[in-house]
Amino acid sequence: RVAYIKSAYQTENDSLDVIYRSEGFGTVSHIPAAASIDDEEDTFYNQLLIQGRSHENIERIYAMAQVGEGEDLYEEAIGRVNVVSYDVKQININVVPINGASTNNLTGLKESLDKIYGQAVVKVGNFSILDNVNFPDWDKDGDGKFNAETNAGFRTAEMNAVRKAVKAQHGIDKHTYYVFLIPHPPKQSGRVGIMRRKSQYAYIFSEGQSTQKLIKTIAHDLGHGIFHLEHTWKDPAL
Repeated sequence: RVAYIKSAYQTENDSLDVIYRSEGFGTVSHIPAAASIDDEEDTFYNQLLIQGRSHENIERIYAMAQVGEGEDLYEEAIGRVNVVSYDVKQININVVPINGASTNNLTGLKESLDKIYGQAVVKVGNFSILDNVNFPDWDKDGDGKFNAETNAGFRTAEMNAVRKAVKAQHGIDKHTYYVFLIPHPPKQSGRVGIMRRKSQYAYIFSEGQSTQKLIKTIAHDLGHGIFHLEHTWKDPAL
């Protein structure tokens, strides 16, 4: 993976040599640092291209400015950054519409997830939108609403029933995350999706969500299952 380091500094001159030293590998790259100028603050910027190393390698990169002239020339550290390299993690995702849930708003979902999760060095590998699963016997308590509560870590009868129906029609791959699109209203007011931490299954209430909102909802809830993330707020309905 390739990334950039950007150094900013102020000087009375219109150029300054910056040497980038890598403590991890001892390499030196001599780069003139007058790439661009901020006219208002008279600030100079330099950008260094870096290439990822082996998995979990830690490298300290120093920006060293050459100061002075002749025999008085010396190097002065003007910045340091710690860089950790990681191998790309690949995830597989199957989207399953339930009872005729629309998939029209999923245009660009894979590309959007790659962009969002790319910040964590994660990319989507196998991605499929599977055939619709018709499941008329979904409403186990007869209230016309889909119960997606997960108190104490347990799935509701309706959540389990959907999972079993998908397994019967498509099978379940233990190395794949599943996004179930539910067209029925949620029993929990305001809920747009839910996925337990470390779970393989996301339940998304897709009706009424715009393309942008739906993609964000799916990315959010998959974060609970894939990355084991918790909310930074207390409202469980989001």
